[in-house]
Amino acid sequence: DTVRRKQLLEGNWLVQQEGQVFDEFDPAIHVFDEQPDPRIFKRIILAKDFGWTAPGCTLVIGDLGGRFMVVDELYEERLIFYDARMEETGQRTWVSEDKRRNAKWSPHQPSAQGYCDPAEPDNLTRFQRAGIRVSKHRNYGAGEFDEHARSVLSGIRTMSALLHQGRVHVLSKCANLASEFENYVWDTTAAGIQNVQSSLIGSPGAD
Repeated sequence: DTVRRKQLLEGNWLVQQEGQVFDEFDPAIHVFDEQPDPRIFKRIILAKDFGWTAPGCTLVIGDLGGRFMVVDELYEERLIFYDARMEETGQRTWVSEDKRRNAKWSPHQPSAQGYCDPAEPDNLTRFQRAGIRVSKHRNYGAGEFDEHARSVLSGIRTMSALLHQGRVHVLSKCANLASEFENYVWDTTAAGIQNVQSSLIGSPGAD
């Protein structure tokens, strides 16, 4: 349709659209059931979105060389980010959970590379001090809008293209991400497109 043409071919992601954002997503195509061997991946990526009252999330992504498999996820509200005393007593924190996933999926290669929401720079520093390699994600596109808005639109554009090309697949146990792909929708109640951030209704992970 005209809107999708402007978005995908002309790069105009400020065109308003109703309905599902990632309408390329099809569970029959993009969801798989058999857990892969970590040794097949060229590298492991941790994608991180911080949250407290809204869920934070970690996605574990295996890179097959331009094709990506999401193989693990953690979505949780009100999980303490890091506390050394909690970790000493075996209590869960985001850092301990991400370390555990890192060890599980990167046993044969250097530590996974993490990419985080740049809105919480202190958390990036805490990750780095805990020995987890992280940096802020860099998918900002050009435009006359604020950095976060550009980041969201650029992420949607990239993910839509990867889904369309069949280059992203999701392990069936990652039910939250699969649900986001199906339920992340354009906000048809938004007045205009000036506030790009609020033109989408969704939760962490998919963008």
